[in-house]
Amino acid sequence: MSKKLFVFNRDLPEPFKGIAKLVKGVHSQYSSSTDSTLTATVAKAVLAYAKMQSGEALGGLGQTGGKSVVEYKSAAAAEYHLVVHDPADGNLLASVYNANTQAIEQYTVGEKARDGAALMLALFPALMREPEFKSNLEAFCGYQRDEFSDLGLAAKTLAVLCDNAYRRIIDIICPEHVQAKVDATGNIARISKTHLDNKTYEPQSVLAGEFSVLGQMAAPTGYVPAAVIPHSDFEGQYKLNPDRVLNAKERALMRELQPWYILPGEIVSVCKHAQASTGKPTQMRNFALRGPAGTGKTKGAEAIAAGLAYRM
Repeated sequence: MSKKLFVFNRDLPEPFKGIAKLVKGVHSQYSSSTDSTLTATVAKAVLAYAKMQSGEALGGLGQTGGKSVVEYKSAAAAEYHLVVHDPADGNLLASVYNANTQAIEQYTVGEKARDGAALMLALFPALMREPEFKSNLEAFCGYQRDEFSDLGLAAKTLAVLCDNAYRRIIDIICPEHVQAKVDATGNIARISKTHLDNKTYEPQSVLAGEFSVLGQMAAPTGYVPAAVIPHSDFEGQYKLNPDRVLNAKERALMRELQPWYILPGEIVSVCKHAQASTGKPTQMRNFALRGPAGTGKTKGAEAIAAGLAYRM
C-alpha cells in the first residue's frame, strides 16, 4: 500500500501552488510516458530538504544504524513529525511529537489524514543512491537558494523528482525499487517515548538540517549544491575540429540530452581537457567511465559526445 504516499488531489506547496500539475515533455528514466505529474507529498519533502540544507527550516534528515531518521517541522506550532525508515525491509515508524508538551500521537497517512511528506523525506537517503534523483535534488536545492528565479525550470526538475520517486516506490520490479510499507489503514507504528528517552534513533550522521528531538546534532557546515550547467552552455562548446561538418550518418548517431539531465562536473572536465590537449603530442582521446550499473556511464558518454560536436 505504498500508494498511500502519493495523494494527487492535494494542493502543491508554495511557490508551486496554482501551477499545472501535469508537466509535459519531462519525465524520469523509469517512465514510459512523456509527461510527469507533480504531487504535493514529494514536493513538500523536496522543499523541506532544500530549506534544511540552506538553514531556512527547522528539522533534520540523517542516518543511524543503516536506517534513515527524520524530524519534519509541521506547520502547526511546536509539532514535529518523527520518522524512521529501514531500507532493508521498508518498515516505517512515525509519531507526531509536540515539543511543548512532549506528547506523542499516532501518525496516519492518507487522503483525509497526513500528507506523508515526512515519510517521503525519510526515503530520500535510499532514493539518493540513484544518480538521477540525487543530481536533480542537488539542482533543485540550487534553485531554492536562488529564490526560484526560474520557477519553470525548478518545476521541471521537481517533476523529474516526483516521477522518479513514484516509479521507484510503486514498481516492485524496478531495478532501483525503494521499499516503503504502509498498511491499508495508513496507521504507522509509533516511535515511543521510550525510544526518545533512550535515544534509540539518535542520528549518527546528518544529511540536512539539525536535530533537536531525536538527538542534538547539526549537519556539517560548508555544503554547497553543485552548480547547474545549462545544456546551451555545453552542447557543441568543445569541438575538437571547428571546421569539421558532420555528415548525415554522424548526425543521426548524436543523442539529444534530455531536459532533466544534470551535467556532472566530471563530464564537463573531460570535454575541456580533450579540447585543450588537441594538437599536442599526448592529446586526450580515450576516456574510461567506470562504475556499477545505474551510475550514469551511458548518459555520461552521450553527454561527452554532445559537448564535443554540434547537433546539426
